[in-house]
Amino acid sequence: MEITRENFRAIIFYNFGRGLSQQQCVDEIHSTFGDEAPSKATVYRWFNEFNRGRRLLKDEFKEGRPKSVVLPETIDAVSELIMEDCHVTYSEIEASLGISYTSVYKILHEHLDVKKICSRWIPHN
Repeated sequence: MEITRENFRAIIFYNFGRGLSQQQCVDEIHSTFGDEAPSKATVYRWFNEFNRGRRLLKDEFKEGRPKSVVLPETIDAVSELIMEDCHVTYSEIEASLGISYTSVYKILHEHLDVKKICSRWIPHN
């Protein structure tokens, strides 16, 4: 049986509510779950969160940049740029879409499977 983070957080919250100390909670979880148990630092961090008044066990939504820009929308945008101008360069794609060189490379060679031949993007066969 696989136990999720939220399950462990619920166990930690339960032990917090019972009035156990952080170390007692760590000892209880490690004796029950062994290697699957969260680390001591994780238990201590969650005890501190609960002391500050947190009651939600799920991860909070974090705004920011997505982990990867290689998304279907970006792939389609790069494809359109190539179709409009087959002489387009990496630098021009980077500048127009605001993505990195490595992302452009990955999209062109792994997703669109094109090669630059005689300064034109040609589908690779």
